[in-house]
Amino acid sequence: MQKKEKGVTLIALVVTIIVLIILAGISITTLTGDKGLINEATNTSSEAQRESIIEKIQADLLKEKTKTGNTPTKDELKAIIEENGYNEGTLGDNNFVTKDGGYTIDYDEIIGWENNLTVEELKVGDKVNYIDKQGNTIECIVLYDTNYNETNGTNYGVQIIASDVVCDVTLGYNDPTAIGNTNFEKAKYSYDNVISILNKKAIEYLNAEYARDARCVGTVPNNKNEGKYNIDYNQMNKVGSGITNIGKTYWLAYNNSDGAAGTIYYMVYFVSNSGQRTSNWIYNTNSLAGSNSVGESYTNGFRPVFTLNSDINIINGDGVNTPYTLENKN
Repeated sequence: MQKKEKGVTLIALVVTIIVLIILAGISITTLTGDKGLINEATNTSSEAQRESIIEKIQADLLKEKTKTGNTPTKDELKAIIEENGYNEGTLGDNNFVTKDGGYTIDYDEIIGWENNLTVEELKVGDKVNYIDKQGNTIECIVLYDTNYNETNGTNYGVQIIASDVVCDVTLGYNDPTAIGNTNFEKAKYSYDNVISILNKKAIEYLNAEYARDARCVGTVPNNKNEGKYNIDYNQMNKVGSGITNIGKTYWLAYNNSDGAAGTIYYMVYFVSNSGQRTSNWIYNTNSLAGSNSVGESYTNGFRPVFTLNSDINIINGDGVNTPYTLENKN
């Protein structure tokens, strides 16, 4: 009987080699590719080292504040960086390169220094981060600064407006604060009290540590109990169309009536999602039809305006790409 030789055929050997080459390629890519394990580990290590440098500088700033009782200025920040040898080469106006790792770090990334600005030095259009009563951060824009003077010479102090809506508010018969037995009665109450309703909503966001008053946009800047939409509306358009047009509707605290042929419409103004001033009629009366029972309900966004206290620090940020941060001096 002839004995059969058992072994690996040439084809099987070639297939095995090809599979091994493919697996080896996958393994090498997994290790060394742009998103490979080695690069990912290196990036993570670099990010950790960069973050560690920032944390060390922030700790040095805190030590300085504890020692002097004052928040370090930008010049003192730069001095701390140089004295502790964090930098490689000359410090820039807005950033520096670290000695370890060669990372570029913007001063705005570092928390704990003061920007050498006072509230009175804020300018119209500057961005500011405002912390509300609940501790939430609201990005705002300076709407009025100390250089603003109306034709009569009135100055409103430094007032900031929320860059975006902070909530929605319903007016009309679905207004949760409205009083009445019918939709018409509730809508009429909401219309008659619209300024106080909207201003009460603004007070919900007032943080006395940073601001001395809050109001709804559309009231008179130095008399929030009066609606006169054009002062705020015109000023927002002067600051920039992007301030007025935020792509969302929002209330202006101003009501008015208009009508003809026996029908009078009672309206509350708002800004449309294209930035145009318009109105929603909350209720109407029709003497010719002998009926005054028509009420409506509408929901729009809400933008508060805050009058800043003068005794707070402006820290971090540049007011453009990075909003300024407010800090209470006490």
